Amino acid sequence: MKPVEYTLFLNYTDKIKEFLIKNSYLKKYPKEENVQVFFATPPMAFAKFLIPVINGANLNPTISFYLNGIEYLQNENLLGYVEKPIRISETGFLYLKPHLIYKLIYKVNILTTIEREADILQYQLLTKAPFNRPYPFKIMNNEWGTVYSQSASIDTELIPGEAKDKIISRSLELIIPRAYLPVECEIHDGIIEEINIVYDTSNGSSI
Repeated sequence: MKPVEYTLFLNYTDKIKEFLIKNSYLKKYPKEENVQVFFATPPMAFAKFLIPVINGANLNPTISFYLNGIEYLQNENLLGYVEKPIRISETGFLYLKPHLIYKLIYKVNILTTIEREADILQYQLLTKAPFNRPYPFKIMNNEWGTVYSQSASIDTELIPGEAKDKIISRSLELIIPRAYLPVECEIHDGIIEEINIVYDTSNGSSI
């Protein structure tokens, strides 16, 4: 059997982007020029957003994010050799192995040209998903997940070069405490004949 092609935690990354888009807004800007949300690692974000600002371009309020940590939850995962059979036809069975359970850490970077706007965006994300009231979301197969925020930080001094004088930077982390990674399943299709044992009461033996 060939290995399965599966994009690692893409469904959870999509939900993080949806959360950021839904819960980040500045009324000063029209809808089409409001907060922009991008999946981008720090080098990608620097090339896409900071270099144009250094060269004189304007920066709309921007949020970039990326998957920064994947932690295997050893005490919450079931034994990997266990399989659950599910009947899919008269003779066919689907053998499912338990999902792998991970904790995901997303790094969120807020970039604006006005300090007050950066503070507002950071406030919105922190209050929409605090640890004691995590934000719920639904993914495929009717499974639910939650996300909460932590580790808010002021990062303007970390911005490289001339952009430091033009850009205000804030950051935080978004945590998905339980993310499920599906594993391979096997389908077996064959005829299982029923075995009947008739008890012969005359001599106490079975036939």
